[in-house]
Amino acid sequence: MSNFMYLRSLNLGQVGIERLPHYIGKLKHLRALYLNGNRNIKKLPSSLCRLQNLQTLRLSGCSNLEKLPRKTRLDSLRYLYIDGCDSLAYMPRGLGQLTCLRTLNEFIVGKRGKGVEPGSSYLKEKLNLKSLKSIWDRVDDASNKKYEMKHLKLSWSNDEDEEGEEEDDDASNEKSELVFERLQPHPNLEMLVVYGHSGLKVLENVSEIEMQKELSSSKSTKFFPSLKKLQLLACPNFKGWWRGDVDEGSNAQLPCFPCLSDLTIYWCPHLTSMPLYPSVRELNLEKTSWKQLQETVKLKMTTSEEPSSSSCSSLFPPSSKSTEMLLEDMEDLDYLPEEFLQNLTSLRFLYIISCTNLTSMPKGMRCLTSLQQLQIEDCPELWERCQRDIGVTGHILLTLERLGLMDV
Repeated sequence: MSNFMYLRSLNLGQVGIERLPHYIGKLKHLRALYLNGNRNIKKLPSSLCRLQNLQTLRLSGCSNLEKLPRKTRLDSLRYLYIDGCDSLAYMPRGLGQLTCLRTLNEFIVGKRGKGVEPGSSYLKEKLNLKSLKSIWDRVDDASNKKYEMKHLKLSWSNDEDEEGEEEDDDASNEKSELVFERLQPHPNLEMLVVYGHSGLKVLENVSEIEMQKELSSSKSTKFFPSLKKLQLLACPNFKGWWRGDVDEGSNAQLPCFPCLSDLTIYWCPHLTSMPLYPSVRELNLEKTSWKQLQETVKLKMTTSEEPSSSSCSSLFPPSSKSTEMLLEDMEDLDYLPEEFLQNLTSLRFLYIISCTNLTSMPKGMRCLTSLQQLQIEDCPELWERCQRDIGVTGHILLTLERLGLMDV
């Protein structure tokens, strides 16, 4: 290998090597190094830091890699992939000095915040902050920089942690909210994933008084105006995006995600307040409350601008752009109201799974003129009624290409 002095790209992915030779540092023209899938690599040679022209380093799936080189001087590095490095305990200091870094698909916070320095303020593409609960005692170290990345994932739990681990300490909950506040995600953020914090109650520290002031204004407030994908996962105590309750008024305008097209909410049973999302095309709700969706449908949007502009639009009623919807394991869903269905004129795929208290499908389903596939599984109350009355689904059969009714 040392004979290939002018090598620009080296792919050693999934070849089963146990260590990288020290003379890798002599390949001074190397721009891309792929080591992904080599599970037996435990450490990288310090000579790796001599690769001043290296732009891409892919270590994905090196599950036994224990640490990265202590001195990080890869000044040209733009893309660093470490997903699947399950033995990696923390990140080396100095990442903040890598001014060319654009993508860091995971940042692992060590115990007691070891290695806390969430990448560079120059990050402009992807960042995954993993095991954030480790910096609750050092929340000030989360930095006040404004991170300009497009994709941000915040994980309070490790993959091996138990979901739903109780975190009832008020101080810890407050600090976990401050982590999000101090990171100051950039308005250009396009994807946000929040995973695995049982104590998190709000993401935006907005008081009830402040929210009422917003509602009385002439325009809707934009939450992350460029956000296209949002996932809220395994946050069982998460209640919403502002503190306190907001009364539904005849002209009330809640804040909105004007460009959001993909929304997934999993195991957030106490979530009751959400900004509007008039442009959502794919909606997945699992182990969450039906209430937040039901309230969203009732809300009125009175502005007249396009969703891609400064505010939400009455031209696109809630869910009117949705093409695919999953409703799974929603205990409080006992029926689908007519007003919920009347806007779903673009819906093509509807999946209703394990909604054990669902008893009926409304006759208003005839307004789902674009529906191609309806899948209903493990809804025993509805299944029993279907056996008695075929009319429960008969009025929509003419529009469907696939119909599945399963009693599990």
